[in-house]
Amino acid sequence: MPSTTPASLVRPIIERAIDAAWAQWGALGPLAAKRAPMARSMVDPEALVLGSLGLALYERRLAGAASWWAHAGSTLLSVQRMKNLAGGYPGMVTHPLAAFARTAFEEGDHRWRALADANRALGARAKDLTATPTLAGGPALLLRLRLGLGVGIKADVIAFLLGMGGSRQTIPAIAKSTGYYPRAVRRAVEELVGSGLVHAVATSPASYRVDPGAWRTLLQFSDDPPPWRHWNAIYEFVVRLAAWAEEQRDGVSRYVLGSRARDLMEAHRPRLELAVRLPTVVRPTGEDYLNSFRAILDEIGDWMRASV
Repeated sequence: MPSTTPASLVRPIIERAIDAAWAQWGALGPLAAKRAPMARSMVDPEALVLGSLGLALYERRLAGAASWWAHAGSTLLSVQRMKNLAGGYPGMVTHPLAAFARTAFEEGDHRWRALADANRALGARAKDLTATPTLAGGPALLLRLRLGLGVGIKADVIAFLLGMGGSRQTIPAIAKSTGYYPRAVRRAVEELVGSGLVHAVATSPASYRVDPGAWRTLLQFSDDPPPWRHWNAIYEFVVRLAAWAEEQRDGVSRYVLGSRARDLMEAHRPRLELAVRLPTVVRPTGEDYLNSFRAILDEIGDWMRASV
């Protein structure tokens, strides 16, 4: 069996997440376009910022991309959603997020005041500050809708329903996927139904959908809108996985490592399975779990490569 140190277990999936983040930054501007293939799925901007801040320890240029967005694109982010999603990330993201908020605040976006650290700000290279965000094309759909409809739940609900290809979605599913509280989502959806932008479906429980064909013409897509992928669940897990690996003591036994890996996966499996169908674990205990753990991480890594 290959080396089973914590670092050897997690490094491949961390690298895959870094590649995915670069592809998504490349879809939003010129900073990463030469480093990675263009993203095809819809970019989740809050998840991308949080994932980049968490993975910057392994790829410093991700911190630069996040800093650029704090200068150039913070007004297209939802502060409330950022706060909601940040609660799922480990403490290693707290200070970089406060620095991001400080930078956005200093750029004149006062919504970030509550999250800002008065003593921290993200540095950015002078040449990056001249880069203009790219909001054309499919991956930037969520940001395009926010630009046109305003930053908030309604634009995000429409983006999510479009990204689900017109399938019916319940209020709990929408809330879980977008990161907003169910009561706020219900109120927003009811108003969208009243406006005719979202259609209610007589199911039990009630569900909601949009007509992608109608929006295709409006948004000038030659094909269907880009798919919604649950990137926050993936980035959150990878950042927590990286923090978990850092916490393991050198020389820990394979039995203990396997047990800890199993506990980590069991805690995150429900969230991860929003995005990817994970392999069934046949041998779930101790050292025997390590092969299963590696297979699960490979599956998530393959999902990222195919889904970006």
